[in-house]
Amino acid sequence: MNLQVTFENNRITRQRMLDVIGDWPLEELIKIPETHNNNLLWNFGHSVVTQHLLSFGVCKMELQIPMEIVNKFRKGSNARGVEFTQQELDYFKGNVFKYTDLTEEYLNKGKFQNFSEYTTSYGATLKSIEDAISFNNIHEGLHLGYMMALQRLL
Repeated sequence: MNLQVTFENNRITRQRMLDVIGDWPLEELIKIPETHNNNLLWNFGHSVVTQHLLSFGVCKMELQIPMEIVNKFRKGSNARGVEFTQQELDYFKGNVFKYTDLTEEYLNKGKFQNFSEYTTSYGATLKSIEDAISFNNIHEGLHLGYMMALQRLL
């Protein structure tokens, strides 16, 4: 499977996320509408963290994202009652493409070994690193959709 297009589509989705984030101040990006559990910043950060966990995490490799950030944005977390910082926003804006590039680099060098089969909450069973990389675009597309809906509510 040639994943070059998959990585390019991921970069396009992440650029769209950056477009939604725009230059909005942190105070706007962390507002949670009554009908939602999360905000724009959480969806953005969650996408970056999840992609990293679906590659480095599932292959039991050392994570490159600090654990305090991973824990704040990983599956099962949400934004209600959580304080978010400008530093977190800056971190994700500054590293949004870094982790896609790193995943692509590690894949091309054959560094993803020991993949553990994983069934996502979406219901997809990932049996290889290639499955995880491909599935990640579905996940990020979903969160981009949430971000676009949230943007309209603010």
